[in-house]
Amino acid sequence: MPPVRRDKEKVERTRKRKSLSYAEKKRLCILPDYEEYNSEGSESNFDWDQEIDKIISELQNIIDALNLQDPIVAEKFIHIDDEIPIGLLSDEEIIDAVISNPEKNDIEEEEKSEEINIITNKEALNSLERTVYAMASTSSNAEDSVRYSPYYLTRSQARSQAPPTTNTQETKELVLAKDRLLAKELDLAKDSLLAKELDLAKDRLLALPQEESEEYTGSRELVLRENVSLDAYLKYRERDPDLPVLIYLDNGTIKAHELLTLPHSTASATIKVAMGAWNRQDLKYGDHATLILGANCSKEPDSWVRPKNRIRPGPGAPAANNLGAAYPTMIIEVGHTQSLPDLHRKVALYFSPRTTIQIVLLVKIFKPKRNNTITLIAAKYVRTSQTPLIPEQVISFGTATPHRSTINYITNTMGVPQNHFIVFGRRDPVTSNNYPTCNMAGIGTYIMNIPANELFYGDITVRPFTLAMNQGFNLDLYEIQEAIVDEFNI
Repeated sequence: MPPVRRDKEKVERTRKRKSLSYAEKKRLCILPDYEEYNSEGSESNFDWDQEIDKIISELQNIIDALNLQDPIVAEKFIHIDDEIPIGLLSDEEIIDAVISNPEKNDIEEEEKSEEINIITNKEALNSLERTVYAMASTSSNAEDSVRYSPYYLTRSQARSQAPPTTNTQETKELVLAKDRLLAKELDLAKDSLLAKELDLAKDRLLALPQEESEEYTGSRELVLRENVSLDAYLKYRERDPDLPVLIYLDNGTIKAHELLTLPHSTASATIKVAMGAWNRQDLKYGDHATLILGANCSKEPDSWVRPKNRIRPGPGAPAANNLGAAYPTMIIEVGHTQSLPDLHRKVALYFSPRTTIQIVLLVKIFKPKRNNTITLIAAKYVRTSQTPLIPEQVISFGTATPHRSTINYITNTMGVPQNHFIVFGRRDPVTSNNYPTCNMAGIGTYIMNIPANELFYGDITVRPFTLAMNQGFNLDLYEIQEAIVDEFNI
């Protein structure tokens, strides 16, 4: 600072320091303690001017050390508060400041809330996709430029604009974050759409007429959603396996096809228990496993059977699920609310080129009649048959004769020969004798054989078969009839 200016400032400081009040001196810490100041003889011995000059000089040195372009003078800094105009508040202003105004506060909160920018899951997913794509592009030299929607930038620009660490781990974390958002979006979609549609499907399936004369006019399946990928469906089923209706994915379309009723579950359980009593050391049994049946098809059978030692598919070979499990050798499918045509059409899915399923057993439960009788149909399909999509054997094992429309559908549409179709109350085309009534266990006419070669397909550890295994499993259909009739209390 120039000497002339410093001298003028010193004169100005000397003039102002005499005008300092006691409070200002105390604020600047240039006064001694109150007790020391009021002690006897302290005021007369204390040199005010010297102490003030000392403090102001130290303050000025601090300001000068900052090397400011236009530094402030220490004296001006001390009196800077004196230059700020202070206006007194009126009584009304003081009251308004102390007492809050609820209406005004509500308006301000509403205005603030309107300014919040909510980011949707879709926007977040799109941003993550762009980020993952950009990060993956910076580590690839396959092309000279990167297409990064909605912008176009060269590879050098992409490298310069990308984060400094674009390793594989970061990309994986972003993909995981995207998957979590996708799962959340699918959950919301399920809550807002599928949950309501599933409940509606349940009501519609319950309301459908089940009289046999109307059974074969069309499909009873209900379409819930179309254009669904296999991956999206599998993730959905993993998150929510318990639904009010049974659904499956048929060529990208989610369909509801069955209700979980006691007659329905009792029928499949009775078959499993009977087979388990025959052989449980070599066979494994299960329910409602989500199976991949094609490029865009998936279904959960009511029950399934598989050899315990069946070899798992090798790398790259089709598997039953994403965990690489082997396919079952036998599928059990029971229809109560779904129609016989719907059951019959599902066999083509189970026998698709992807799978190694060998046997499909269908059981159709019709609505009990007013005279407390019931029609029950069992159909066995075998993959090794010359016509795998036509049942090798169909048996009517209920207490009522099937309706004419049912018989016509089995013989004409399904293509079952007369000698492969056993109908209670009708004549055997071979012996010309009437088929007996299915009213007790052990009647040979109502025993359906499950062949051993197909049942133990893919398991070389059980060969050669024992005598009991070689004969296969003989399923007594009367046991199933008895269990179903008991559930209907007829």
